[in-house]
Amino acid sequence: MIDVSIIVLCYKQETTIRRTLDSILNQTTNYSYEIIIGDDSSPDGTRQICEEYVSKYPDFVHINEPHPNYGVLKNYLECLSRVKGRYIMECAGDDWWHNTNKIDLQVNYMDKYADCVLCYGGYNIFTPSDGKTRYNSPIHICGNTFKFVIKNNPICAPTVCVRSDAMKQINFSSFVKEGFLVEDYPTWIALSLMGDFHCMEESLVTYSLYSGSIQHTDDYKKRLKYLDSYLIMKEYFANKANRLLELKQYIRDSYYESVAVAAITFLQRKDAFTAYSKIEKRNFRILAKMMICLFPFSFRYYSKRYTRGL
Repeated sequence: MIDVSIIVLCYKQETTIRRTLDSILNQTTNYSYEIIIGDDSSPDGTRQICEEYVSKYPDFVHINEPHPNYGVLKNYLECLSRVKGRYIMECAGDDWWHNTNKIDLQVNYMDKYADCVLCYGGYNIFTPSDGKTRYNSPIHICGNTFKFVIKNNPICAPTVCVRSDAMKQINFSSFVKEGFLVEDYPTWIALSLMGDFHCMEESLVTYSLYSGSIQHTDDYKKRLKYLDSYLIMKEYFANKANRLLELKQYIRDSYYESVAVAAITFLQRKDAFTAYSKIEKRNFRILAKMMICLFPFSFRYYSKRYTRGL
């Protein structure tokens, strides 16, 4: 049996896909692995580059059959249907694994801790616009895993290592039916109901932060649409776990706070105030932010702390 299946989703990434694939192939590891490439009908030269790697490493590098553009979720599900490994890792076509021991670090860890269904770690953030890289410390989960994850997404996707057996228990077709926009966050929520998540401090990967991506769009309306989709996901899983009544206010309050932050980032003062005012469980921090958003001069000063599009 193969130890690790590594899913590489890519679309229009001809300038970065070689770096991604080379970073995986450069791993120093004692474990067997396969690379499953999901090219989502790229209109540039991405697929041709990927096929070069398939031709060079036919025993363990594979690519999907050509197909019309699926979108990220369906593309991910197609790749999942082909995995053979005990564990699943992933890396987008514009990210890369700078830590050459990532596979061994995580597989050794997961083999040691049977209660852990997912481990993740620290990462570097690369901003293509200025060419700068900075380390981002991982967010440690406190308290109940499901409750923590349903409020926050603490995980950088390319850092994860997940048990395949756990992934097989997830009804991914329901994600498509519900119209989820992303594949990673609903997966984390579903897995949080199956076991523990463990965090590694090591910086494992470099994550590319593009302002035009769905998570980091520089369009205010698209950002709100993205946050709305997260709200739908959270309430869907809370309902599936029979905890919607218990967690609804908790989920809604975190949603309105996220909307307020988006509004501040895009200099929408009235929207920010309205969002904060909808939070039911307000502490002093929320009340202070409401007051800041009430007045144009204080809002202008406060909003400088935020970077548009991030």
